[in-house]
Amino acid sequence: MRTIPSLPTLSSLVTFFAMVISFAVAVLLLPAPSAWSENEDEKAAAAAQLEFAVVGDYGEDNDHTRRVADMVVNGWAPDLILTVGDNNYISHRCVGYKHTSDKYYCRYMAHAPSCENNRAEDWDGKPCRWTQKGQSNGFFPVPGNHEFDKNNHEHYNAYRDHFHLGPEVTGNKLTVYYFDRYNVRFIGINSNCICQDEQHGGPKHCPGLLKTKNQYTALYIAEIEALLKGRGPRPPMPEEPPKWNVVFSHEPAFNSSSNHGPSCPQVRKIADAILKKGFQKNTIMLAGHEHNFQRNLVSVNGEQSLFIIAGQSTRDQPGKSHDGSSKCCDLFDPKVMKSSCYNDHPGALRVTVSDHEMVLDYYYKKEGHEPYKLDSCTMTQDSPPICEPSEQLVTCRGS
Repeated sequence: MRTIPSLPTLSSLVTFFAMVISFAVAVLLLPAPSAWSENEDEKAAAAAQLEFAVVGDYGEDNDHTRRVADMVVNGWAPDLILTVGDNNYISHRCVGYKHTSDKYYCRYMAHAPSCENNRAEDWDGKPCRWTQKGQSNGFFPVPGNHEFDKNNHEHYNAYRDHFHLGPEVTGNKLTVYYFDRYNVRFIGINSNCICQDEQHGGPKHCPGLLKTKNQYTALYIAEIEALLKGRGPRPPMPEEPPKWNVVFSHEPAFNSSSNHGPSCPQVRKIADAILKKGFQKNTIMLAGHEHNFQRNLVSVNGEQSLFIIAGQSTRDQPGKSHDGSSKCCDLFDPKVMKSSCYNDHPGALRVTVSDHEMVLDYYYKKEGHEPYKLDSCTMTQDSPPICEPSEQLVTCRGS
């Protein structure tokens, strides 16, 4: 006789369907894998970014310097600060730095500077103590012509002894030094050794046995080319060049204004070497000396490279750049570069770096107003720099 299978009971059916519904609800409540991954990637990218600021020709103790320092230190709180020279106009002895770099940026300095009766607090009443991000130092200067001025060894010694750059720095802070942070190689150069004559603190103040500006220029080019290729004890990845390079000095390679005359030919030679070796896609050069902001785009072999002057962190000179000619574009050469310039209120450069891009924003700070973004440029290694100027930035005629 054939056995007829028994039908499921009502209670077993209810239990089965309850399990199915519970499983379906659990699956629906799981986060979508793609959305979760994208969100985590965004968080990781944001966490990996490096932000640094650039101030230049800031060595006065005045309200303009305070405005810029407040914007940079309290407003941005970057991971590190670079200077592009002229750190001290007040006194070339050690005491002068107490009223300039120490007063406004000692919160970023690795060690107590060497002056007697060092500052315990900055202008804002905050302790002079670098404690951020687990790094040994957050303040990286290069000397300007005022640090080496008038052939005076005392000026040279004061700068040499005052700043302590920390153990991560390799090289000589009086010629070429470098350090790596995140995916960026920073290369600071002393342009006095290659730009100043003997009457104004030239090569004889610089360390080593070299005696002429051309000898130091050849040394600098060889050293910088090697660093751009990734040489050094702390490369970001073994046997690979850095993702990004930042070369900073006091005197500029390209200059459109006559505040201090034409650019230094020896720094131009360094720039030419960088451009001709094909490093322009991932390298920027920063400078000061000219007391203004300039954004200069230079093309070599169809590739554009960005050269920025950020030398107006203590001067307030309203009205100087309105017509685009008065000491702003009067040395501009359209055959060499495309230039934009600003001469008015003091400001600083804010740079944010990720694996994919470098964004350079220049802000000025007017008394009683919020910081104003004057210019913004984005660099990637796949395309030319894309810049978005404000209406206040003067474009030199012919750019």
